[in-house]
Amino acid sequence: MTFRQTFGILFAGMLMLGIAKQMHAGEAEQRHCSNATLQGDYSFTTTGTLNGVPLATVGKSTFDGKGSFQSTETLSDNGVISENLPGTGTYTVNADCTGTSMISTGRASNFVIVDNGNEIQAINAAPGTVLITVLKRLFTNRWPDFAR
Repeated sequence: MTFRQTFGILFAGMLMLGIAKQMHAGEAEQRHCSNATLQGDYSFTTTGTLNGVPLATVGKSTFDGKGSFQSTETLSDNGVISENLPGTGTYTVNADCTGTSMISTGRASNFVIVDNGNEIQAINAAPGTVLITVLKRLFTNRWPDFAR
C-alpha cells in the first residue's frame, strides 16, 4: 500500500468519524427540548385551506416557556380580511423537539422545532384542513437602527 493510499484511507476514516460525531451531537441536542425551548416572540404565517376555503394569516405569538402563548394575527378568510385578532393557547414540547398546540379557536396542531428553537414548523391536525404554519423567532434587540 502506498503512502497516498494509506493517507486517503486515514483521511476518509477521520472524515467519517467527524460526521458521526456531528450527527451524534445533533441527536443529543434534539433530545433536550422542553416547553422552555419555546420562549419569547415569534412571527408566523399560515397558509392553506379550511374546509376547502382558502385561508392565510400573518401575526406574532409570544411563548412563555411554560406551555402557554398569546398571539395577534391578521386573517384572510377567502379574501375577507380581519385584523388584530387576539388568541391564546397552550403547547407541549416533547424531548425530541416535536410537540402539540391548541389555540383558543379549537384548532390543534402538531409541530417540530428546528434551528435550535429559532423556527417552528406546524400542521393543523384537524380533518378537513390543510393549514401549514411557519414561526420564526424575533430578535427585537437585533433590529437595525434606521434612524442613524
